[in-house]
Formats: sequence, structure tokens, C-alpha cells
Amino acid sequence: MLAGVTSLEILIVQILTSFVVVLVSVTETVLLAFFVIDLTIIGNGLTLIIILFLACAAGSFAGILLSCATDDIKKISMITLACGQVLSNLSGAVWPLEGQHYILRYFSFLMPITLPSISIRDVMLRGYAIGEKSVLTGISVLMAWMVACL
Repeated sequence: MLAGVTSLEILIVQILTSFVVVLVSVTETVLLAFFVIDLTIIGNGLTLIIILFLACAAGSFAGILLSCATDDIKKISMITLACGQVLSNLSGAVWPLEGQHYILRYFSFLMPITLPSISIRDVMLRGYAIGEKSVLTGISVLMAWMVACL
């Protein structure tokens, strides 16, 4: 490496920088959602923040994996756009899960944001705690995707 910097040191700095960006992103999202837009939350706010933090961290880890896998910025941009389109369509954000064909619905549950989105909905609208099955499932999916990306 250049100037005596090892690959491990670069990776550690990248993860720490991503952590700071994720922290700012989650803070901004929560402040805007609950103080500016005035959304209501029935469940525990800390549980919601944990899920949001893990979701952002999983996205950062996927970005780190993608940057390690390719060296061309154009390829990374195209892959990111394609993955974002598929994720938003199959996760229930654009097209509801109930309206999907049953075969397509199986694929949508393999997406990294489908079950965490359901967990966020359950915490905000139903008041579920972190010990509920759907919330734990969403957190487990995010952690599994984080481990898979590293």
C-alpha cells in the first residue's frame, strides 16, 4: 500500500466513516419524521432507532462490498441503481406484498428490506416491542445481510 497504510487500516477507517454517516442519517430521519412531519409512534422509539440504524448499516456494508468487488464507478452506479429498483419494487414499498403473485412474494421476502419494513410498521403502528417475533425477524434479517456483506 501507499505510504505504509495497510488494507485493514483502510477498511477500519471506511467502516468508522460509514458509522458516522449512518448515525447522522438516522438522527436526521428521526428528527424530520417525528418533529417536522409529526408522525406518531405507538411503540418504543429506541426499538425504531435500532432497526433504522441496522438498516442503514446494512446498506453501508453492501456499499463497501460493492466497492471492493468492482473498481469502475460506472459499474458501481449501474449496479446500485438496478438493485435499488428491484428492492423498492419487491419489498412492498412501491408494490404492496398483498398484490404480488404468490411466487413473486417468496422472492420479495428474500430482499433485505422487506421484513425490516414490516418490523418498522409493527413498532410504529402496533406498538410492538423488540421481543416480538416480527421485530426480531426484521433485526435478524438485517444482521444476516450485514454478515453476508462482510
